[in-house]
Amino acid sequence: MGFISAIRSVYRNVPEGVSRAPRSEYWWFALFSFLAYIPAIVLIGLTQTAWPLLGWFLLVGLPTVSASVRRLHDTDRRGWWMLLGFIPFGGFVLIVFYCLPSRPGPNRFGPQPGVRYQESFTRRA
Repeated sequence: MGFISAIRSVYRNVPEGVSRAPRSEYWWFALFSFLAYIPAIVLIGLTQTAWPLLGWFLLVGLPTVSASVRRLHDTDRRGWWMLLGFIPFGGFVLIVFYCLPSRPGPNRFGPQPGVRYQESFTRRA
């Protein structure tokens, strides 16, 4: 998955509660989120208000949370694991989770993204 397709996929899947995001989609969107954060900080310095940060949060921050939850789903973990970010060193555990490979095959959060399954039905004689 490329940079643009990852961004499209994240924004397309924001309303979904239960789905999965592959590593490439998550990390490309993380890069986009970081690059979008830089102008917001510059605008805060120029305008002396926090409105640009609020705009960034609504346009980029909420989809980032959605992509993070979907990435955890891809490793077969619930989105509640994101609460680790609020305890000391919990963010490092989350980064490890985000770097782990996808669980192969379907899991409780849906089919593996990017993999098409062909079911073969055999007749019993």
